Amino acid sequence: MPQSFEKYFTQKEETQKEEEKEKSPEQIKEEKALLLAEEIKEIRERMAKEGKTIEGYQRIIELAQKIEEIYKEKREFISEEAKEIYQSLKETPLWDEGKKQWNWYMNEEGELRDSFRYSRAQLLGVLAEAVTGNLDEAKEIYQSLKKTSLCDEEKKQWNGVMNEGGKLEDSDRYSADQLLGVLAEAVTGNLDEAKEIYQSLKKTSLWDEGKKQWNWYMNEEGELEDSFRHSVAQLLGVLAEAVTGNLDEAKEIYQSLKKTPLWDKGKKQWNWYMNEEGKMKNSLRQSAAQLLGVLAEAVDEKGEEFVEFLTKGNK
Repeated sequence: MPQSFEKYFTQKEETQKEEEKEKSPEQIKEEKALLLAEEIKEIRERMAKEGKTIEGYQRIIELAQKIEEIYKEKREFISEEAKEIYQSLKETPLWDEGKKQWNWYMNEEGELRDSFRYSRAQLLGVLAEAVTGNLDEAKEIYQSLKKTSLCDEEKKQWNGVMNEGGKLEDSDRYSADQLLGVLAEAVTGNLDEAKEIYQSLKKTSLWDEGKKQWNWYMNEEGELEDSFRHSVAQLLGVLAEAVTGNLDEAKEIYQSLKKTPLWDKGKKQWNWYMNEEGKMKNSLRQSAAQLLGVLAEAVDEKGEEFVEFLTKGNK
């Protein structure tokens, strides 16, 4: 190959690599699938003009399989086991099928003991609905929740709990609930709204800008009631930061949290909560915190790929 041509193709390959670096993994997959689909179209058009051939059909099958493999990678995040568990939960008294809401808890025998509707449970339900493949249902449930007393539509914040009849029982604003609201907004396809809500939350007393940490809760008027730093809230903050487009900031916050007493480096577990000064107040290990820690770790390691999976409803 002449040197000029070799230089040309080398530069072209380098340019393509640079362009791919600027694209997300999801965009690269979409473009690859589109190229394969275009080749299938060309083969069909050629066979329509020149006649059908076995080789042509074999190539179409091969290309279709490649496209299926590309999209299969997207579906790998959805666990069949998770879907099965989720559906089984809907067959328990925890789930109110009529109102599409979650009761608070049942006993070991499956008898309902508390029918209060906590924001936290409802918003987690929206996320579970979405990630188990029921995105349209998740959107519908989320919009219906916004019409209940749990949602302060004017401030775009979530109250603590309402009863079975929909009467508000607690109007305190917990940081964990607000951050779950941001995630639910993003996952169900309202990414711009999620970003706006998230930034407005950072202007409330819930957010400690200096330490980049979340206080536990404020009252309806926005006055801080509890400045303890719960690991659940901090880790939800990492996820919210990531899905609203601040991936580098999310990673930085996550690494800073690992330098606080909340993180047990030896056991790789999260303690319950510390005070505003960073002194450990409760070293119990909540399961919710540990599981959120897994998701935050995925943000730190997988970055854009993980965020794109969570926000696929925006496509």
